Amino acid sequence: MKENTEMVSGKQRIAAGWSTVALALVALASGYAVAEGSQPGSKQMVRMAPKLPQVEFPQGEVVLPLLDWGNRPIVELTINGTGPHRFILDTGAMTTVIDKGLVEEIGLPEVGTDELKSPAADKSMLVPRVSMKMATLGGIIIHDLGAAVLDLAGMFGSEDAPRGVLSARVFSGVLLAIDYPNDRIVVRAGELGPSDGARIFQYEESDGFPTLTLSVAGTEIKAHLDTGSPATFSLPGQYMKSLPLESEPIHRGTARMVDTEVKLYGAKLDGSILVGEYTFENPDITFGEGFPAGNVGYGFLSRFSVTLDMKNKRIRLDGEAVMAAAPTTGTPTMVRRIQRGTSSGKVYGVMFPGIDGDPLVINGVGEGSVAEAAGLQAGDIVLAMNDEQVSELSSQERISMLRASPLILEVERDGKKLSVKMEL
Repeated sequence: MKENTEMVSGKQRIAAGWSTVALALVALASGYAVAEGSQPGSKQMVRMAPKLPQVEFPQGEVVLPLLDWGNRPIVELTINGTGPHRFILDTGAMTTVIDKGLVEEIGLPEVGTDELKSPAADKSMLVPRVSMKMATLGGIIIHDLGAAVLDLAGMFGSEDAPRGVLSARVFSGVLLAIDYPNDRIVVRAGELGPSDGARIFQYEESDGFPTLTLSVAGTEIKAHLDTGSPATFSLPGQYMKSLPLESEPIHRGTARMVDTEVKLYGAKLDGSILVGEYTFENPDITFGEGFPAGNVGYGFLSRFSVTLDMKNKRIRLDGEAVMAAAPTTGTPTMVRRIQRGTSSGKVYGVMFPGIDGDPLVINGVGEGSVAEAAGLQAGDIVLAMNDEQVSELSSQERISMLRASPLILEVERDGKKLSVKMEL
């Protein structure tokens, strides 16, 4: 199948021709197999636990390129010697899913039936289950990988849709890091340290999914960590009435899941969402009628390197992202608040729409901040940091520079160059 690709800020993005369809939160309720019935020649469905795949991890770490389709992480999977085939890597899927068209193309054997149910649906449904004798991903070998069969191309409404959804549970015995800022996925042995309430979180499982606790304008809400969701923050519809919002929620469309559809509404929060040490100010929230829990997706996760330790049920978020209202317009904008990275929590208060921008334009400074006192303004173009040209620095190098103290920025304002020195 031919793929359409485009480059977005230096990142390979596989073109997706839809916007309102949401990937289902696929939950495996149980497995079934066909067995001989009590009468000669009859058949019956026997409930059974699905066979877990055997996974071989090479020594050291495996680094995979992180592709993107519709704001979802994509990996390339080779199945029984065919491919590679594009699969969404999904922390919000309890079972791996494969497109029925691909099953027919490579002739995968049916081994039973899966009972699937999204959290928003009232009833489950039965779908065929197939087995992949061997699937490979980089140097990782997966034996006997089972998958539920769905019409993903029809669900997404695109012939260029990914051919499957790879459940992150395949990596339960190792550390899985989805490093969005650096466009890579890292798989390695090890464990995360204990929760510190700032960047490392001990999570619970809700409906089988990794779950974080959000403080939404002072209200604690459980939210699934879902790499398969293109949204930022999604909350149950009941919170439309109880949370402080900047305006009345408006209808935004319908989310199509594997077994149901959910009406979506949207509004901006008049307040902040806190996740450990990270603050998202006045974020846009999607509300879904029938959602049993909250959900954090790409708009949140893409600001971080997200590491999952599923064995110990821990998550680590490494990043500098916040969502804030730009002081000049009041319009909520994705920005990065560059921190020094010390326990003091001091910040310069410089805000950018993205640290990898070229040119790198300041879109706001914090009121009463070091940056404001130094005279920086929204609209200033940063040309150099401590005598290093910004155009020659990577995103990580820019972040490191902006943590330094003292920090000298060369900026351009109204065609004139200025030198601004700051210290923390």
